Amino acid sequence: MKIIVAACALLALTIPTVMTPRQAVADEFKENSCESVVGTYLATSTAVSDPSSSSRELITFNKDGNFTATDSNSGGDPDATNFFSQAFSPIHGSWKCTRNQEIIAKGFNFNYQTRKGLPASLSITTYRLKLNSKTQTVTGVASFDAYDLNSTPQNPIRLPNIGGPFLSNYVGNRITAN
Repeated sequence: MKIIVAACALLALTIPTVMTPRQAVADEFKENSCESVVGTYLATSTAVSDPSSSSRELITFNKDGNFTATDSNSGGDPDATNFFSQAFSPIHGSWKCTRNQEIIAKGFNFNYQTRKGLPASLSITTYRLKLNSKTQTVTGVASFDAYDLNSTPQNPIRLPNIGGPFLSNYVGNRITAN
């Protein structure tokens, strides 16, 4: 009899937990999944070391976790003698979202060889951005540095004498169709 009473008590405690949907957890997962970050943003990137130095960037976060970014300074100077004037390609990479809606993204782009002897190289840019879904903005910091062209994501070989990593304050506004 004691076993039946104990089994009934256990069953009475278990059924509500099993039968009651965990809507709060599902809503929390959806809210923290950063689904609303997917889209394209027009951003301003301002150098921390020189607030008068800024550029504009179009960055697109895709639902599959990939992103691309194109910077207004990418055209560069084919005769550049310093890293900051060197032409470079768009950035391609991947992003993820943390539980507190922070976007962490890492992307790679090529820096093109110049006629004045700057070698081709690889830049790695890391974004740490916070999503504000109400204002449709992302804000935070982007940092980048130059690496040997033969680097891999698993083995980045930093170029000496470039002076990085370089930090920028970053503010992006979502582009919408309306």
